[in-house]
Amino acid sequence: MGENRRIWRTFRKNRIAVIGLVLTLIIGLIAILAPVISPYSPVEQDVLNQYNPPGGEHFFGTDNYGRDILSRIIWASRISLIVGFFSVLFGMVVGSIGGVVAGYVGGWGEGIIMRAVDIGLSFPTLVLGLVIMAVLGSGLDKLVIAIGVAMAPWLSLLPGAAILITVLSFNMIGDGVRDITDPKLQS
Repeated sequence: MGENRRIWRTFRKNRIAVIGLVLTLIIGLIAILAPVISPYSPVEQDVLNQYNPPGGEHFFGTDNYGRDILSRIIWASRISLIVGFFSVLFGMVVGSIGGVVAGYVGGWGEGIIMRAVDIGLSFPTLVLGLVIMAVLGSGLDKLVIAIGVAMAPWLSLLPGAAILITVLSFNMIGDGVRDITDPKLQS
């Protein structure tokens, strides 16, 4: 139990990591409770209430089909978390395997892997993501692969802010995990 306490104490010292953990838990809770806390259906259209500004009945307003933007963001948090998690996992696995193989083989094998990475990095990430989607076709699993390979986020104002907060909170947690695992910081 002593090691777990040391880990938690080290993590708690990093206030940014704690803020990231709290934000991540809130976003996860919102995603889980979407059917309960969403004020409106995210797909139900109301053509009489198109382009309503934020406020009143619709806190973030409505879109061109009269759908409540807040409800759509709440429901989209589920997909965003799934895509974000599996994209990073996919990128981590592919990158780790490539790095291990390059390090183990060395020489010409390392050179080939590094040139392949250089070629991939030479493309603008959005173009690379679109090419991957065009080759693989549509679908959530293909989107995960495209983002995992290209790491190309697409943003609009409010949904982009929600994605930004989610990614930022995970990065903050990563800072805390780094503090826990860095041997130079161990006392």
